[in-house]
Amino acid sequence: MTQPKAAFRWPHFAASSSQAVVEGAPPDLTTATVARRAIVPLSMRDRIVAIVAPAGYGKTTLMGGWFRACKDADPLWVGLDASWRDQVFFVRSLLNAVGGPSEPVAMGAIDATAAVESSLLALLQALGQRRRPMVLFFDDVHVSRGSESAFTLSRLLVAAPDHVRFVVCGREGMELDLATLTARGLVRWVTQRELKLDAQDVRELVRQRRLLASDEAVDHVLGITEGWPALVQRALASGEGVQEAAEGSSH
Repeated sequence: MTQPKAAFRWPHFAASSSQAVVEGAPPDLTTATVARRAIVPLSMRDRIVAIVAPAGYGKTTLMGGWFRACKDADPLWVGLDASWRDQVFFVRSLLNAVGGPSEPVAMGAIDATAAVESSLLALLQALGQRRRPMVLFFDDVHVSRGSESAFTLSRLLVAAPDHVRFVVCGREGMELDLATLTARGLVRWVTQRELKLDAQDVRELVRQRRLLASDEAVDHVLGITEGWPALVQRALASGEGVQEAAEGSSH
């Protein structure tokens, strides 16, 4: 049996085990952030939330905030990397993470289809037996583009029990079949239009960085960045149109 990689984000297979180990959470925040006033917070009324935008729009930051604020359900964070493109690894990792049966499953090409089907069924049963609602947060879903895991995740979104919710996050081309679910009103979309920063957001970032900026400077930053969060952060870090606040200033 081919051993999956030992070093990647949660959940992962330990080097000496074929079990998925639950360890980890959203990435730590490394820059100042602002509350996204225009974006409705996650609630259990949301069956699926799809966050789709180019890199640097704060997708993971938004989803991480929802994860940390999740009180009415058990949150589960899944940061995808290349290892998750293997659909047997994908479904077995999820199964183990939610407390499903842990007996080994063959991962050879001959047994792959049977392993996926049996593990997916066991995963759905394990989710159905949970006493509390659950929210599964999938980050970097675009990594699975072109793999069987994308199809497996699409199946999970459709077949999961009613008390399971999903937040899927990635760049364009996640290749999830969400058209039917969207038509049924089961998907809420958050795109770069909602993730762009406005003047009030920029002023808040200026305040958090203990800087000063005139309204003209704020407009200038928005003009050269078009509200792209990563570019706004870079512009402020470079001192574009701003200056350090005086000691003790409340501005």
